[in-house]
Amino acid sequence: MFASTDGIDLDLGCFYELRNGTKMVIDGLQFSNGKGGIRSALSNQGRYTGQPWIWHSGDDRSGTGDGENILLNPTGVKDLKRLTIYCFIYKGVANWAQTNAIASIKVPGNPDIVVEMGQQINKEMMCALAEINFEGSDEINVKKLVTFHNGHAECDRAYNWGLQWKAGSK
Repeated sequence: MFASTDGIDLDLGCFYELRNGTKMVIDGLQFSNGKGGIRSALSNQGRYTGQPWIWHSGDDRSGTGDGENILLNPTGVKDLKRLTIYCFIYKGVANWAQTNAIASIKVPGNPDIVVEMGQQINKEMMCALAEINFEGSDEINVKKLVTFHNGHAECDRAYNWGLQWKAGSK
């Protein structure tokens, strides 16, 4: 869960890898393909009732709602290999200290990870919050990261995702 109440546009997302080798990003953003469609190859809301078993509640641009949420369907845990959960400053502030956002990661059987983004003193626009590794269908390991990066491509390189990146906008 990721929430802010300043009207600042912060985004929550995750890199994911399935056991079959599929890698992608879920972030709730929808990009136009210029033909009336609204999907891009690397950015989507996911799917809760089938692979990847990960769903983003949607982009909260106003900061006045319930924030952004990413949900994992327990049915699909056996298909998941790993996730890197991140938050990103899209616009409205120059650094994390200017926000009052709180990111919470809750995984059954693991301590909650809570990151008060407004307490972070960093100008990099992207923060990798946590890494989740799925060891079979019954063990989930969660590691707090809180590392800062200059965008998706840099975070991708830091955690060995190997995706291709190009500039986009909302």
